[in-house]
Amino acid sequence: MDLTSIQLDRAIGTVLASAAGDALGSQYEFGPALPDAVTPRFGRGVFGHAPGEWTDDTSMAIPILDVLARGDRIDDAASREEIVGRWIGWARTAKDVGAQTRTVLSRIPATFTEADARTAAREVHEQAGRSGGNGALMRTGPLALGYLNRP
Repeated sequence: MDLTSIQLDRAIGTVLASAAGDALGSQYEFGPALPDAVTPRFGRGVFGHAPGEWTDDTSMAIPILDVLARGDRIDDAASREEIVGRWIGWARTAKDVGAQTRTVLSRIPATFTEADARTAAREVHEQAGRSGGNGALMRTGPLALGYLNRP
């Protein structure tokens, strides 16, 4: 991908700011908003994350960033299969995996195709009657970065 120095700087800033915000906010996950008068303190995250350690949101963004950084396209089945495969491997030892994500990943067979992953996601959605969480939103920034120089 050929980016201008300004685009590259902004892309790196987007990734770093997202990971830093994720790490700094991990201890406040699932809690109420803090009053403006409260000074945040940073310690262990809800799922035992060390101070400064990011959550599943950043961990799941990294395979997307890797695929797009080498110039591959997200609309390619092989790219998506690589990403899902890396998510499955990561989820085996992760401190924090969203409940719906864990359920979907656990239903994908060891040897899988993109169609298997889509089937698992669809089945979980149909059984729950909804799709929950905001995890997909957390991965839109990395996804957009892969298309900065593409129409």
